Amino acid sequence: MKAGKTTLEALLVKAVDKAIEENDYTGELDLSNAKDWSRKDKLNWVRRKFIQEMDQTLTVENVASWLQGLSLDIPHWYDDIEELGFDSDTYWADVAGVIVG
Repeated sequence: MKAGKTTLEALLVKAVDKAIEENDYTGELDLSNAKDWSRKDKLNWVRRKFIQEMDQTLTVENVASWLQGLSLDIPHWYDDIEELGFDSDTYWADVAGVIVG
């Protein structure tokens, strides 16, 4: 799941970092202390976001479908995905796999 210098986990962490800068979530998705979060904390936030928005079981298939709805600011154009060195045929499932754990 690594392509060059960028990992799928790094893409997810960057998406959370962007959400911290651009959004004001409350409740379970509160980001008020997020600048101090570890990578693990950020991935847990993504899991909570999925569960709150989708009310579905955390599976690779469900999360991949959610991600394709552009729920996080990660690359979504095939050209961008492939330019980063990821396989565009398995990208969504691969990213979902990182989230599901």
